[in-house]
Amino acid sequence: MPYSKGPVMEQQAELLLVIEIPESKKILCQADGCGHSVYRRVHVVRESGKYFVYGEDCAGKIFGKSLKKPLIPQERLNGYIPSSKDIEQLLNNTREFVSNIEKQFTKPEIEDSLETPNFSKMSDAELQKFCLNQVKDEFRKEKKLDPDLPGWAGWVNSDAKALFKKLRGDSS
Repeated sequence: MPYSKGPVMEQQAELLLVIEIPESKKILCQADGCGHSVYRRVHVVRESGKYFVYGEDCAGKIFGKSLKKPLIPQERLNGYIPSSKDIEQLLNNTREFVSNIEKQFTKPEIEDSLETPNFSKMSDAELQKFCLNQVKDEFRKEKKLDPDLPGWAGWVNSDAKALFKKLRGDSS
């Protein structure tokens, strides 16, 4: 869908989820004429029964404010790091990828564990990613700041490290 069409009607497009993939596994935004590689805040959108993957900027240009909160809340995906297989599925069969994510993150029997993850079972890398996502979400929601803008990285990383130490039980 080219940018020139402007925002689409609300009922035509639905934001399904927003994920972050490893920078080393960047993917191409599927917006017509874009061609940028994306890895942060990758938007998965269902539009007229078809699935698309966009970067945050293109999703904003194409849909404006018509996209509401994601079907799968961002909080549930904190700490989720898609594997190479997941990313391949995201690109080649987005519908199945979304279905798998829905099953994985909306099962009633894991509702409680999503609220309070078992940090002791997480690897350091998983917990660091979780902490960074938590702090970034806090910056967006409570401080109304974009943690990805230049100048905030030090503060964000410092808070994420402090949270990591707290969750690992390191009091130093």
